[in-house]
Amino acid sequence: MKNSYKVILGSVFTGIAITLAACGNSNSDSASQKKQVLNWTEPTPLATNDLSKATDTLSFNVLMNTGDGLYRLDKNGTPQLAIAKKATVSKDGKVYTFDLRDDAKWSNGDPVTAADFVYS
Repeated sequence: MKNSYKVILGSVFTGIAITLAACGNSNSDSASQKKQVLNWTEPTPLATNDLSKATDTLSFNVLMNTGDGLYRLDKNGTPQLAIAKKATVSKDGKVYTFDLRDDAKWSNGDPVTAADFVYS
């Protein structure tokens, strides 16, 4: 009877060990693990993906979820610098000067410039 408990207990621990081993990370395919893909669907066609032309809720929602601005809200809803690495406000509070991150690029690799923000 003592041996049957040992066999059952050993089987349970072996099963747990095999299950936990299957949950581990494998480095054999590390390139595919770094690539992240998000497939997004909407029930209606997107009117525009141009911030300067957007007037509908769907376009604004898509732009908020796919683009980045000078600032972004953190988890508490507080504005934090995003594409801007530094923001300076004039003494009278009327002029904001932004220094953009050097690594800010469009999806085609072109650098994001101040003119892009002026346009949008």
